[in-house]
Amino acid sequence: MSEKRRKILNLLEEGHITAEEADELLEALNYEEEHKTKEKSTEHNDDNPFAQGLKSVTDGIANFIDETVNMVKEGPFEFSFKHSNVKRTYHFNGDAVESLRLNNKNGAVEFLRSNDDNIRIEVRGKVFKETDIKRAEALYDEAIETSISDNTLSIEQLRKDVTANFTVYLPKKKYDQVTVETFNGSIKVYTMFCNSSHLSTVNGSVTLLDYRAETLSVSTRHGSIKLDDVAIRKAKLKTTTGSVHYDGTVEQINIDVTTGSVRTYVRNYDAKQADLSVSTGSLQLYVPKRMHINGTANTKISSVKVDLVDTSVEPLDDHGSSKSIQFYNVEEGDSYFDVDLSTKTGSVRVNNIS
Repeated sequence: MSEKRRKILNLLEEGHITAEEADELLEALNYEEEHKTKEKSTEHNDDNPFAQGLKSVTDGIANFIDETVNMVKEGPFEFSFKHSNVKRTYHFNGDAVESLRLNNKNGAVEFLRSNDDNIRIEVRGKVFKETDIKRAEALYDEAIETSISDNTLSIEQLRKDVTANFTVYLPKKKYDQVTVETFNGSIKVYTMFCNSSHLSTVNGSVTLLDYRAETLSVSTRHGSIKLDDVAIRKAKLKTTTGSVHYDGTVEQINIDVTTGSVRTYVRNYDAKQADLSVSTGSLQLYVPKRMHINGTANTKISSVKVDLVDTSVEPLDDHGSSKSIQFYNVEEGDSYFDVDLSTKTGSVRVNNIS
């Protein structure tokens, strides 16, 4: 077993990554190993665009795996230090809160639906290098700051020697602004309705289910982004190393991935604009049948395939390994879905939702 494969399995066993993230890393590792032979066979021709592109693919995937493994080493996982476990629960009147702001240095954040009109926040965490439980609890209480001002509930935990995993139970209502920032930790939101939201983490994945928002911004450096059963008017999603999955309705969507794959399901006929970009990885877009659409798809290395009902497909560029096409199903005066799909080293697929 290769060293990288062993590291990925160890991360899964120790709970630092999910089974889904481990599958993605192992799949990427298989892809890297499979294409190293092809890369070596083309090393003699440095001017070969396919060789250069293939090297870019394998280098990008190798960096993806190495960075994911290394992020755990560089994170707050101080397993060699003794620590104390601390639990806390906070209660707030839900009627007094219209917006939320949560900033957590180390730890995961999860939002769930409350059974009543009150907000309940459960915190489980650790204080490192402290074995006296009373001193640990005092440090923990100092580390976590909570307040309500101008109908905004603010929660902060900024200490590096403290981890805090937040579970926030929210009443069913529409919130104005929701801002969540973490450095090391995942963000999960199940059932939320808000006007605008910004979710950001450096090391961790972001998962949204049954999410409704006018505007949404999601960013992570090392982690995947997964949105299911969502309805967003304007969405902006960005990750450096990780995949992006979007399934729902949207008016305008922008996805930017450096190393990873993109799979997007747009289920509404009145979508207006999509700009999906990947540097190293594949890109897939699924739309309703006979949707009015006008788009371009291009890749520097690999292939482009558009399979849409009643849609014209015309090549724009087909020189060497570079592929670029235009596809459209629109007449003059019709409103349409304006699509721009681009990847440097990966395939592009556009299909109807079955």
